[in-house]
Amino acid sequence: MIQIFSMVLSDAVMLTVFYFFFSSFGTIAGMDFQWYIRLLLVILWGYCVMSIFFYGSSKIGEMVMAGSLDTHLLLPKNILLRILTWWFSITAVGDLIYAIGLLFLIKNLTLVFVLKRLLVSLCAWITFTWFMVVFESLAFWMWSSKELSRAIFEAIVGPSHYPPGIFKGMIFKVMFMTVIPIFFISYLPYDMISSEFTLQKICMLLWATIFFWWLGIFVFYRWLRRYESGNMMNVNI
Repeated sequence: MIQIFSMVLSDAVMLTVFYFFFSSFGTIAGMDFQWYIRLLLVILWGYCVMSIFFYGSSKIGEMVMAGSLDTHLLLPKNILLRILTWWFSITAVGDLIYAIGLLFLIKNLTLVFVLKRLLVSLCAWITFTWFMVVFESLAFWMWSSKELSRAIFEAIVGPSHYPPGIFKGMIFKVMFMTVIPIFFISYLPYDMISSEFTLQKICMLLWATIFFWWLGIFVFYRWLRRYESGNMMNVNI
């Protein structure tokens, strides 16, 4: 309970800071405080679902290095699904409570908005989860990829909290659509709930969701062969 309360308090303090920030400057890159809350909701719901139900996606590297992956390999059920659901983040419950509270701060809240947010958040957490699976799977090849995976995680969560308009230039666009897919995890879903649901946007979001889903499964099981072959026995000792 202390961890949950601490996370809610931390999130509330950060929101207060941004409230005074927007109160002083009005709009930032075309975004006001109300639309900033909507942006937060997209990334928060995606992060909360991943961390509560599929937190194992950020623990694969740690399990490989510790040799605890062996236990799952001996069981007959779906290996990857078991790993993804093996862990649970208690602090994410605090983020979920915070996200629910944010709904009450939105002016003119409608059922349509809530349904749109749930749909895009679903795609966001799927993309987020399987992207983390890809990077965590680097542990099959690297001695320790924990720091790299943590850096990638922070690189996704950090910029996702800021208005998309402040990141200008082709370099950011390419990076946010490939190396660090913030565009598909946060910015495109936000654009879809802040404007119209066009066929082009829906196809882009669904394509990215399916692609990262497939990529995560493919990379994990492909690189798992190296672990099963015994080439990493020196790591497990």
